[in-house]
Amino acid sequence: MDESGISRGANAPRLVHIPEIDGLRAIACLLVIFFHAAPDTPVPGGFLGVDLFFVLSGYLITDLLVAEQEAQGKITVGRFYLQRALRLVPALLLFLATYVTIAPFVWPGQPHFRDAGLAALYLSDYSYPLFGSPHYIRHSWSLAVEEQFYLLWPLLIPLMVRKRQAIAMLAAAWVTMSFVRYSIADSGWMHHYFALHTHSSGLIAGALLALARRERPFTISAPMGTYAFLLFAIMALTANIASSAVAITMAELLSIILVGCIVSGARPAFVRLLAARPLIGIGRLSYGLYLWHFPFSYYFGQKFSFSVSASATFACALAGSVLSYYTVEKWGRTMKSRLKARVPGNQFAPAILPEAS
Repeated sequence: MDESGISRGANAPRLVHIPEIDGLRAIACLLVIFFHAAPDTPVPGGFLGVDLFFVLSGYLITDLLVAEQEAQGKITVGRFYLQRALRLVPALLLFLATYVTIAPFVWPGQPHFRDAGLAALYLSDYSYPLFGSPHYIRHSWSLAVEEQFYLLWPLLIPLMVRKRQAIAMLAAAWVTMSFVRYSIADSGWMHHYFALHTHSSGLIAGALLALARRERPFTISAPMGTYAFLLFAIMALTANIASSAVAITMAELLSIILVGCIVSGARPAFVRLLAARPLIGIGRLSYGLYLWHFPFSYYFGQKFSFSVSASATFACALAGSVLSYYTVEKWGRTMKSRLKARVPGNQFAPAILPEAS
């Protein structure tokens, strides 16, 4: 995982690394892995880890992009896209190449190459609900949502920061998208869960938090952060995909509080937990863990109980993520560093963070 460059002060453009952000990313990733591990999962609301990721990603990247806009008067969009590609694409291509090599032997007679192509083109958020492809790597829908959102967002930020109503506009966009999701919930969760226009609300919520903290510095207290953490844990244990239209909204609101608490500098017990070295390590590998986990969870989950499937899935995904992190992702990080070194003012160049869900 890339280290998270982020400013603790609401208006400070100075970028620092906050280890607890990696720990929070690890929690989100583990929730998703446990949710997919088996039908008898003890965390039926683990899918909400995706929404925690979305809010976190929306906050971090918006904070970095606005810092660049304020420092240089513009956002170098081409550089932003290139850095995202260097961070995300090598790992994705390694995973997909491995998938199309092995999957035909595990699940013969399936359109694995077509599925890999849809995932590589970041189209899964629409292709899967429309015609069920990609099936065995359908978790790529969340990567598609993020990449589609970030194709547009750096183009819109310069317009947003010039408007006094930017925060109100983002809040209205979040509310509107939430109601769109509610309005089609009766037709089944497949119709509202996967698409950019119904599930990028978490990215908007994170962006809203970033802009709000930059415009008017505020802190979120340790007790409020603790309550949000406990409520999120309860939702992970009790929510279900059938009620996801409402659960997503609750998870986004709680995620705003969690992220806000961490970047405010509060140190309640759950934040100290997030700073534990094992969680930081998992958080740094979370992009690879997310990429690799789903085919394994699909295979093991149909054959074994939750405990066996979760353990085997995590072990296999960990092996794939470590391989990826120290090979193709290392190459991407090196190329990114060289790119930054050539560009004046590179301290504001967005540190592309692993998006996983």
